[in-house]
Amino acid sequence: MSGFTRIRRKYVTSVVCLAIIVGIEALQFITMLGYFDVDDIILNFVGCLIGTSMYDLVRYIKIRVQL
Repeated sequence: MSGFTRIRRKYVTSVVCLAIIVGIEALQFITMLGYFDVDDIILNFVGCLIGTSMYDLVRYIKIRVQL
């Protein structure tokens, strides 16, 4: 996979993840169920980035072991 494709995939994944997180927080704010907190958005987004990075690392290791 080329570097550009990898960066584009990470970008799309990050945007989708952030949109889902903000959507859930907005729904909590509108319905007044739960708490709307900016910290939740930040921490969930960081978790998304860590999860995507871990996926890439495991995938890289798996490819290198097969060679």
